[in-house]
Amino acid sequence: MNDPAPIFKRPPTGLRRLLLLILLGLLLLTAGSATALLLPVRTVFIDLVAPFYHATDLGSALTELRDDTLLSREQLLADRARLRDENLILQRHALTTASLRAENQSLRGLLGAAELVEEQAMLAELIGQPPDTDTHRLVINRGWRDKVTAGQPVIDAGGIVGQVTVVGERNSEIILISDARHALPVEFLRSGIRAIAAGSGDHRTLRLRHVAPDADIRLGDLLISSGLGGTFPHGYPVGEVRSVLNRKTSPFLDVRIAPTADLQGSRQLLLLFASKREIAPLAGE
Repeated sequence: MNDPAPIFKRPPTGLRRLLLLILLGLLLLTAGSATALLLPVRTVFIDLVAPFYHATDLGSALTELRDDTLLSREQLLADRARLRDENLILQRHALTTASLRAENQSLRGLLGAAELVEEQAMLAELIGQPPDTDTHRLVINRGWRDKVTAGQPVIDAGGIVGQVTVVGERNSEIILISDARHALPVEFLRSGIRAIAAGSGDHRTLRLRHVAPDADIRLGDLLISSGLGGTFPHGYPVGEVRSVLNRKTSPFLDVRIAPTADLQGSRQLLLLFASKREIAPLAGE
């Protein structure tokens, strides 16, 4: 009758001996420096038991690696957020710089325009636009405290923009030459022909009224203010001829003009004074 198989198999004899040797080595190592006689034995066994040290240290090494990985990830996320914020700040500075550069160019253009005019001029800045979309009007930061008056001409570096209609203490409203209810006397710089330039309701287009079919008009002709009527001084650019149509249904030419002033983009404007009187200083002076 065969003996029943043991529940737990015994390890092989060679493995048992190796385990005993390792256990003995560990005991010797823990003995510390109790005796110098054990030093040669400890020297041999320290290499044998080294893998066990590595095995026992594996857990702490993995923990440190995990902590370092988490720290690195958190640091990367923080660095990315910081770089994103710095990038936004740099972009804002770039936009501000571009805006300041464009504003400086506009101001230089205005100063150049002011040097060409005989009338006294004062710098004004656009601060808003009325909500009524059917009219072409702007609000500027000058009022009767600055000696602004109704009907006063307004120009930019390109030419005539419009005229003052409503005057407050510190702010005023101007109507643009493109407004459908606005008109000003003009003349052709090349031929001297006089006409009336009326607003069309489009910032990019003016129309000439009552131009004879045989009028000497060419594409690209420059129109300037004629000075008639007394509102706008003579000689300021108004627009250039962009199209000329001779319609059979009308006794007059259909002449379209492109304004030389930037009616939609100008933020710095010049108010013209007909007399050489003293004007208020600019804000901040």
